[in-house]
Amino acid sequence: MVWSVFVHIERDIVVLERAAAQEREHINELAGPNDGRDPSFGATRARDAVAGGAPLVSLVEAHRQTVSRYQAMVQQEYQFFVVAAKNPMMQVGLYEATATTPAATAVLRYDLDAVTTQLQQEQAIATAEDAAALQVSHQPPASAATPRITAPVGGVVSQGFGSTSLALEPTVTYHGVFYEHFHTGIDIANALDTPVGAAAPGRVILAGSSRDATGKLVGYGNYVVIDHGNGYVTLYGHLDQLVVTTDQLVLRGQEIGLLGSTGWSTGPHLHFEIRHDGEFLNPETLLGAAVRS
Repeated sequence: MVWSVFVHIERDIVVLERAAAQEREHINELAGPNDGRDPSFGATRARDAVAGGAPLVSLVEAHRQTVSRYQAMVQQEYQFFVVAAKNPMMQVGLYEATATTPAATAVLRYDLDAVTTQLQQEQAIATAEDAAALQVSHQPPASAATPRITAPVGGVVSQGFGSTSLALEPTVTYHGVFYEHFHTGIDIANALDTPVGAAAPGRVILAGSSRDATGKLVGYGNYVVIDHGNGYVTLYGHLDQLVVTTDQLVLRGQEIGLLGSTGWSTGPHLHFEIRHDGEFLNPETLLGAAVRS
């Protein structure tokens, strides 16, 4: 039963993805190519097509509906994996169903591991935040309502904040909108083992590693989370080494680790996040010109 539900979801996703691709191709054909002669050339062709009775408008609307259904199915797939990640017996059933198909097992394991890692990391961060809030002696250094954030490391922003097609990035609902893949911070590329500093004064509420069942570093890899008070926390991921411990007070710029490529990483860089009351913020809006791509 569980396997049949999963197969139904996956088939619908494939069908809708193909339909959307065909619709995009048809729309592009009707709109006409922009060959560089005039920036408004494509729009002019589109207006001509509509005026000539071509079904461009209805096709665009149909495409919008197809994409909407596709997103709904992807969201349903994600919720399926969320439930499966919390249900060992459900996982057993899924793996038994794919036992004779190694390729299907690999795809299933990849998706399930991705969601499991995401849930475990978010739970670890939430637990650390709750524990810090319960400590009577927990008094973060005085700061403004919005802390002054400085760049934790120099370098080049190799990936910005927001929606992305990079499959490594997690599924996220941001400001009420569901995203299949969303980069929850910024990536700052630099040389391996470049010192990383605290972006603002605060208390380290988590200094640890994200590992799968085999002990392999996954997700953020080695990472640090710092509480800056007033609901603000910063996260530093993919570190090669940690040089702070949980519950340690740190000053702005104080070294907290060495830049690395641990976990799900494509090369040496720092994954830097800012969260306020659990919501992701775009670090570049607070960093200003401190780090540029």
